[in-house]
Amino acid sequence: SSSAASDVYKRQYLYFIIENDDPENFKFTADAHVFEDFLADFEEKNGRAAIDFWVGGHTHVKSPTDDFGGKTITETKWGVNFLQAAALTKHHAGGQPLSRLMSFEDGSDEVSVRAYLHDAGFKKNPVGFYQPAMRELKLRLSFQAPPAIKPMEPFPAEAKVFEREKKN
Repeated sequence: SSSAASDVYKRQYLYFIIENDDPENFKFTADAHVFEDFLADFEEKNGRAAIDFWVGGHTHVKSPTDDFGGKTITETKWGVNFLQAAALTKHHAGGQPLSRLMSFEDGSDEVSVRAYLHDAGFKKNPVGFYQPAMRELKLRLSFQAPPAIKPMEPFPAEAKVFEREKKN
């Protein structure tokens, strides 16, 4: 029944694999919980998260204030930070075009996560960052920026540069 489907949505955290979407005989696959089990077991056995981030890109996210089944676009469970990156479309599933920016600082164990609105269609907010969706999230370890990339020299004047021939 549809209430059985609703109960599964509340229990499952990460994802659902639908085997039969007939409301009279709605079924999920039996193994839709394997990632959840792994993350929960890892945290329980090790006292820390297995990973820092799980970034999802579901196109059905409607806005930066979405709350579906008690889950928003930024959540933390099992020590893992779950980010919904959404999609840059408002025509597929009627969502608000948004993207996420993660800002790391060298030596910090926190990351700043912001939501960027790509059009002014969400509650009359302008294009740009939507402050109420900003979050500061903890990392398992302090971020260490890699050394700067050494600039390469441009091609020397004697280098042979050519254009490819166009195929007919």
